[in-house]
Amino acid sequence: MPTRRRQSLPPFFNLSLLDVVCNALGAIIFLMFLNYWQANHVSHRLQASLLDLATKEAALTQRENALQETRQQLSQLLDKLESAQKQLATTEQHLKQTELALSETEKARLEALQTAEELRLQLRSERQVRQHYQQVAQAWEKQARDLETLLRDAVAQLRQRVHEREHLAAQLHQTHLQIAQLSASLKMAEMDRQTLHQRLRSLQAQAAEFFHALQVRQTQIEDLQTRLSALERERLSALSTAGELQKQLTAVTTREKTLAEKLSQLLGTVEALSRQHEQLAQERDDLLKRLALQRTENQRLSEQLVLAQRQLGEAQQQGEKLRALLQQAQARFAGVDLSGRRAVFLVDTSGSMGKRDPYTDDPNKWPKVCETVRHVLLSMPHLEQLQLITFASSVSYPLGRPGQWWSFDRDYSPMQVLRALQALRPEGGTNLHLGFQEAFRFRDLGMDTIILFSDGLPTESPDLTPEEQRLENKEREQRLAPRLLKRIAEWNAPRGNPPRRVRIHAIGFYYDSPNLGNFLWALARQNDGSFVGMSEP
Repeated sequence: MPTRRRQSLPPFFNLSLLDVVCNALGAIIFLMFLNYWQANHVSHRLQASLLDLATKEAALTQRENALQETRQQLSQLLDKLESAQKQLATTEQHLKQTELALSETEKARLEALQTAEELRLQLRSERQVRQHYQQVAQAWEKQARDLETLLRDAVAQLRQRVHEREHLAAQLHQTHLQIAQLSASLKMAEMDRQTLHQRLRSLQAQAAEFFHALQVRQTQIEDLQTRLSALERERLSALSTAGELQKQLTAVTTREKTLAEKLSQLLGTVEALSRQHEQLAQERDDLLKRLALQRTENQRLSEQLVLAQRQLGEAQQQGEKLRALLQQAQARFAGVDLSGRRAVFLVDTSGSMGKRDPYTDDPNKWPKVCETVRHVLLSMPHLEQLQLITFASSVSYPLGRPGQWWSFDRDYSPMQVLRALQALRPEGGTNLHLGFQEAFRFRDLGMDTIILFSDGLPTESPDLTPEEQRLENKEREQRLAPRLLKRIAEWNAPRGNPPRRVRIHAIGFYYDSPNLGNFLWALARQNDGSFVGMSEP
């Protein structure tokens, strides 16, 4: 920018000039005290905001730690719940398998019991048959014994009858002998014929009786022999039947033993199945108990999960509140409300931005200005789109894309802006008119915030007359500053429903002109913004 000369004292002195000088000094002193009071007020507010911010950051850190612990607990509870659900599913599956095995075992046990019952009935029937056969055998044995007894009696009677027959035969033989003797004697003794004849008749009668008795005995013997043959046949039949019954009894006994063994095996199987049934019932009861405990544990974990989720929700709400408060606190740079969403950063790159005063260069001033722009950019929590416009004697777009927005990336955009500004070299005049004129082109694109970074009053403007161009810088500044405020008021007339202006914040780096602070303060105040005056960049 052109070298600014300090105003020299007038070559004349009078009381009017002294009055003007005193009024000017009084106004300057008042403005200095006003700026000092505002700076102290802003400093106190900043310190209070920093303390409040530190407290809220500590509380937010604690809340975030508590939230992290709650999330870890919630994750552990979720893991436990998932493990419990898997274990519950496994337990339920095992329980289903156990119940299925138990039902099959119960079915097998019922079938075994039914088979055992059938075997018991069959065994009972076999026993009844055996008892019947034993009774029949005993009856047949008794009948056989009776027949043997009758047979022995018949044999004895037969022997007695044979003996009697033999005795009668002997008597008959003797009688025949006697008859023969008598016949011989008859021949010899005719005399005794009548006596003998009478005796013969008597003997013949006896012989007839004997023959008759012998015939009867013979008939009885034949009947006894017939009866003996029948009894023998009956005895043989009884012995054969007894043998068959004995065989059947042996078979029944063998079958009874086999059935008893099968019954014993079935009883053992039933007993084993009963033990297995009891064991499965015990396992089922244990599983049911474990399932009940697991369900209780799941319910407890679910309640803890609900409580943890409620606590997590409350912690998240408190965290959101603290984060909102933190964002609100961070959205203020030295008391400036940085809540804009679409902002234009208007940076002065005139020659004075690299000087400590009009005659002294400062190599640290411009890097600190660039860092301040980056810090302000990072302090805007709701920023969505931005554009960087620099102005000196003309305007430029260090990021490119004139008339278009850049999407804001919190991780990339601040360093991009910083590198773009660090690549520039401050030089030229201060044409604030062109800078604001270019910035207000973005109003139709939704711009809601302009942030001005400057250290001087306007010294150049497109509407300067040739006479004004010949004036010194101080005089041009005094003429251009009110004119620019009026023009910005026209550009920034309220729009929309409700009517709103573009908010203009001003951050001033001033050294050589005390009027700079008044200009920037008036600019920010009439455009709903804030002003920060930095004695050191």
